[in-house]
Amino acid sequence: GNYIKTIGQRANVIDSSFLMVARPRERFLDVKRLFTTTLEIEAVEILDKYTATYVFIRKNQGIPGFVKGNCFSKEYENNEVLIYSKSSLCRVRKI
Repeated sequence: GNYIKTIGQRANVIDSSFLMVARPRERFLDVKRLFTTTLEIEAVEILDKYTATYVFIRKNQGIPGFVKGNCFSKEYENNEVLIYSKSSLCRVRKI
């Protein structure tokens, strides 16, 4: 998260200072759920909750199953990380 904020000059969902934000436990659990879900719709819902559009993934942590869906496309890859973007067409609406 710190790299995203500093280098990318974008807001992030979680970083080493996440305890200072509102509802840190909820945020932590949402991010944990994001990286463990295989359901694309669940990942989209979490990202929409925080108005996030990119997912930064360290390869040594495993690649979440949701990125195989139609809503995510790989934007960057090197030996250590992957960056996926969420399509703006993919949204979860509660009725």
